[in-house]
Amino acid sequence: MYSEHPAFENPSDEGMSLWRYLDFTKFLFLLESSSLYFCRGDKFRNNDPFEGSFPKREYEYLIQNSGLEIAQNFYKAASKSTFINCWHLSEIESIAMWKLYSELNKGVAIKTTITNFKYAFNKTNENVFAGIVQYIDYENDTYYARRGHKYTSQNLFSLYIHKRDIFEFEKEYRAVCSDHRNIEQDGKYIEVDLNALIQEVVLAPNTSDWMYNLVNVTAGRILNDIKISRSIFDSKPYL
Repeated sequence: MYSEHPAFENPSDEGMSLWRYLDFTKFLFLLESSSLYFCRGDKFRNNDPFEGSFPKREYEYLIQNSGLEIAQNFYKAASKSTFINCWHLSEIESIAMWKLYSELNKGVAIKTTITNFKYAFNKTNENVFAGIVQYIDYENDTYYARRGHKYTSQNLFSLYIHKRDIFEFEKEYRAVCSDHRNIEQDGKYIEVDLNALIQEVVLAPNTSDWMYNLVNVTAGRILNDIKISRSIFDSKPYL
């Protein structure tokens, strides 16, 4: 189930929209398995070597007060036992996210709200935490300082709810769980309530009619009164 944790920050308006962009095969698996994939923390370094790492000032503080071995053990524990599922926080559809995470004309985007997203984990016994990613300058900033967050402690989650501000365009919202039993697995699946999770399915730009019909029929078998929409990118200009 979803659990609160002081390290995670959420917007005051939890009716804000979350999007997850994915290809059609992953969408089908989501429907059939009723579960979201959480990737192990260290696997994120394939796309950004700073994922799960310390900002300079946090690293120096940890070395000075605890020593190199403690810092290394801290990182190692977090990188193997933290599992993450990522979403895009925005009120509007993003062509950049389509290009990053799905093929144009072959993908879908799941749309929900923060409130519904949290509630969707009501079927699992896993403790799932969620909040916005904080984007900071890894050369000069410390954890939590930029947004005036009241939480100041450093913990294993801190490494994975902060990213370099070069990625701020992603507007990322992360669900995170800690699991020390499955550290050899690349990821894990966590059960969700699909009807709570999925409020709308938006098809990628330039999706064909037959794909639209396929998504409509497939999703309709599992989801109650689901809304299937075409991308706003497909709108026609007035002139």
